[in-house]
Amino acid sequence: GLVVDDAIIIVENVQRHIEEGVGLMQAAIMGARELGGPIIAMTVVLIAVYLPIGFMGGLTGALFTEFAYTLAGAVFVSAVVALTLSPMMCARFLKVAGPDEHHRFTEFIDRQFNRLRSSYTTLLRGAFNSLPVVIVFAALILGSNYFLFVNSKSELAPQDDQGFMMGMLTAAPDATLQQTQIYSLQVADLLKDIPEIAHIFQVEGFTGLNSGFTGLVLKPWDKRTRTTKTLQPEMQNRVSNIAGASVVIFEPSPLPGSGGGLPVQFVIGTTDSFARLDEVSQTFLQEAKKSGLFMYVDTDLKINKPQTTLNVDRDKAAQMGLTMQDVGTAMASMLGGGYVNYFSISGRSYKVIPQVKQSERLTADQLMNYQA
Repeated sequence: GLVVDDAIIIVENVQRHIEEGVGLMQAAIMGARELGGPIIAMTVVLIAVYLPIGFMGGLTGALFTEFAYTLAGAVFVSAVVALTLSPMMCARFLKVAGPDEHHRFTEFIDRQFNRLRSSYTTLLRGAFNSLPVVIVFAALILGSNYFLFVNSKSELAPQDDQGFMMGMLTAAPDATLQQTQIYSLQVADLLKDIPEIAHIFQVEGFTGLNSGFTGLVLKPWDKRTRTTKTLQPEMQNRVSNIAGASVVIFEPSPLPGSGGGLPVQFVIGTTDSFARLDEVSQTFLQEAKKSGLFMYVDTDLKINKPQTTLNVDRDKAAQMGLTMQDVGTAMASMLGGGYVNYFSISGRSYKVIPQVKQSERLTADQLMNYQA
């Protein structure tokens, strides 16, 4: 209704002037001039309401951006057509009918509406005379809605071919960055000969030293026959047998901010200990693998990460005027890898990272040799 009402009221207003005896050209000018202000005001209001939706970010913007732009553009075009093309067509095609003149097309439309009205009246009268049948029929229709709802597939947004796929690599919890790089190179070697892949880029240490990210840029749609949905199982099969690391290949989420990741996820909750939660999750993983229905299974509960506990002699630290915060800050500076400043050379800025050499932070015993 928003995109046709403008032209309808213009035509009706021009027709009114014609019936009052005004000439065709003058009636078209008067009809458009009288309604020009209201149409422009209504168009500006609608565009001001819908257009800002297109600038929203996140999930809302991804869902309604096209809707906002389409509706705002359609309303604008409708106003332009109503104020320009509609009056011109009215002056060209509308005719002044005499008091006894009837148009054949109008008479045909009237006959069809009268026939439809008569049929509807007969059907409605029969329905009121057979209420039990109508009630049973309505109950069947309402009852079928449940089965239609249960058996109908639903999704917030369909997974489409975006020409890009991602891979997440996870090595052993105590893996170094160099080991992660070796695993990442194995992933690239296993996938590089797939003809649909145009480019591969990788980032090691994505969420930790033992994790890596692989980006797979595919060729344009007109240069490949297989979609991302078809390629994903083949890619996953190729990287599933890398010893020492687990890799999952998946398509990016069609909606920003929706999490993405694996298509099927389960949440296990308990008030018991983390050890019990890990036991249940591992059992769940084993059963999922045995089912043969899943290509890749994993859990985000990681309780096997390496951890070192330091017992500080508090009396000796107090004699030296040191607090536990001082000890923690010194250890963080030598092991944490955080930057404290920048320095510039040849127009480039570099981070200043105070940290002991890698050869001196390989084992926990080496902590005893640190001096602040």
